[in-house]
Amino acid sequence: TTDMNFSILNPGRGLTLDPSGLSFVLPRLGWEHDQPSADYPCGTLLALTGYEADCHDLLETGLATHMLKRATLIGDLERYLAALPSWEAQQVVPPRRRSHGEVQEMVQRVERGRDDEDEWIQLASEFQWDNSKAKNVGVANLVDDLCEYNAAGAHLGDKHMEASLFKHEDPSLVLEENRGRLFEDRSSRLVDVAATFAAIFEQKSVEGILEGLREVEGSQAQSNDEEERECAEIAGSLADMMEARSPLALKVTKRLLDIGKGSGETLEGCMEREKRAQMNMYGKGDFKRWAESGEEPGEFADWERKSLKDVTDDEVEEILGE
Repeated sequence: TTDMNFSILNPGRGLTLDPSGLSFVLPRLGWEHDQPSADYPCGTLLALTGYEADCHDLLETGLATHMLKRATLIGDLERYLAALPSWEAQQVVPPRRRSHGEVQEMVQRVERGRDDEDEWIQLASEFQWDNSKAKNVGVANLVDDLCEYNAAGAHLGDKHMEASLFKHEDPSLVLEENRGRLFEDRSSRLVDVAATFAAIFEQKSVEGILEGLREVEGSQAQSNDEEERECAEIAGSLADMMEARSPLALKVTKRLLDIGKGSGETLEGCMEREKRAQMNMYGKGDFKRWAESGEEPGEFADWERKSLKDVTDDEVEEILGE
């Protein structure tokens, strides 16, 4: 819904990613629906800073697939889903009747297919009649009807069709800002921020990311350009959020993301690695210190390691358990 938000708070508790597969998902944001977020390090920004993503950010990165305009529609969605036939109850399309000649041809092709793999594959595809892949189309249609946006929205709607509908309008009578729009462009502050600081968040080390943000803050804070001052303010805010988190947790989280983005990685493998790392982090002093403090994530600062430089690569690898 429009009230939905998402943030990764664990590094502010002295912990790393929960075993939910985020180290696999975050490096691949935007890939499924070919969204602009796929070109920027949105996942790294979310994991290291604790940035709070709103509903538009979730849609534009693919972390959410659909958005309901009002929370009250959730009850309607649940009732309609309950009224749909279950997977088992949905019917399957029966095979069509075939003539004697077709059956004889099939038999001959089966004989040939025993020695011809391509022929066999083609024959098998023609015998396919199960429409199981089309099951639950009603569910998809229902969700699309009730939702205002979906993550694949960039592929829906034809801007050329919109232009053709309004081509006869007199521009002297209808100003651009007053013109009706069929297809609205969505925006995401998270994607904008990740695009602005892409070169920084793509650096290999957490230290490099933090230094890059502080450099932008220091070099543009006194600029005469309003946009540069705003950029410096955002960079400083992101750096402050990182420095409020456990240095050890930051490095472990970054290492999980670096491994998880590998082409040979799987969701299950990443979840198993996250589980090992998290169990090891529970035994470290940072989590105990934070838990005993009673402070909220982002407010506690008395970590065992006072800076990122105090955390060694060997310690990070030991926590990963590989």
